[in-house]
Amino acid sequence: MKDDLCQTWLPLIQDREQLLGKITVRKMAQIFVDEIGDLIRQCEESLKDQNFTLAQRTAHQIAGHSGALDFIALCERAQTLEKCCRDEATKIDPSIISMLTQDARRAEKLLKGRYTLS
Repeated sequence: MKDDLCQTWLPLIQDREQLLGKITVRKMAQIFVDEIGDLIRQCEESLKDQNFTLAQRTAHQIAGHSGALDFIALCERAQTLEKCCRDEATKIDPSIISMLTQDARRAEKLLKGRYTLS
């Protein structure tokens, strides 16, 4: 069963593979899979500590990784969080990090399936 994310993402990632080559995109996917869990955890922890500089930097990394692999919604969420951190918004909506985490897990699952990554 394919969800909306998969249906919108697949043509985008296929274009990326044509532009950069499937081997290159697979390497990018492996980096994403290797790093996304730690980035999400670091972002959560820095927000709890109100370390907005680190949270902003981490959100920026998440946005970069996800944008490079055409996960547009994840990229936009990370950019929203990055802006909140830049503004040092002490009342960051907790649902942002929750949705960011969910989107990151879905992206990770799609990448693992497409490129047979572990």
